[in-house]
Amino acid sequence: MFGSSNFDARSSEINEELDVVVYDEKFGHEMEAIFEKDLQRSREYTLEDFKNRSWWDRTTEWLMLPFRSQL
Repeated sequence: MFGSSNFDARSSEINEELDVVVYDEKFGHEMEAIFEKDLQRSREYTLEDFKNRSWWDRTTEWLMLPFRSQL
């Protein structure tokens, strides 16, 4: 199962989000392999990273504040 929905009222009633369930063992193994590959290439995002984000990131975050309920 994969998709975009969250377990909240907005997701189920307003956002028309979608989940897909695939009953296929081969497909499941392929998705698991892709996830593991992505996980190997990932890195932890720390509080220190957040504090050191660029002025551009800080500015765009500030500009998006009025839209936060829609994002």
